[in-house]
Amino acid sequence: MKFWELFSICRAQPKLVRKTAAQNLSWSQFETRAKEINRLADIQDRAKLDLELPDDFVTAVLERCSVKFFVGDDGYLRSYRFHADDEQLCALDAYLRFGHLSDGGVNVLEEALEKGAILVGSSRGHAQTTGPAPD
Repeated sequence: MKFWELFSICRAQPKLVRKTAAQNLSWSQFETRAKEINRLADIQDRAKLDLELPDDFVTAVLERCSVKFFVGDDGYLRSYRFHADDEQLCALDAYLRFGHLSDGGVNVLEEALEKGAILVGSSRGHAQTTGPAPD
């Protein structure tokens, strides 16, 4: 997962990435970058924003992230409950189940939050970015 994607997913908890990074000396570079996130975004420093983060750091942050996702029998991962029987997932569980899926480099969790839904399919194959989820 890229640095900016993790920040986007945790947007409701803007200090979470920095606080998590502060807990482990090997993550200190991420703490420093987290303090600069607004400036990095303003100047579009792609080298720092697009940095691929180590999986142990991503999982540590997502474990504390309050964002919820919902997956339906229709194969969509959503940022909201669409059907009463949709399965609710915490951010970490959504990442562990669907984080490996991508379509042209699109992060499925970030895309579900940004667009509301993304087709992940029942086969757990490649995610498909499509228009709005069907009714």
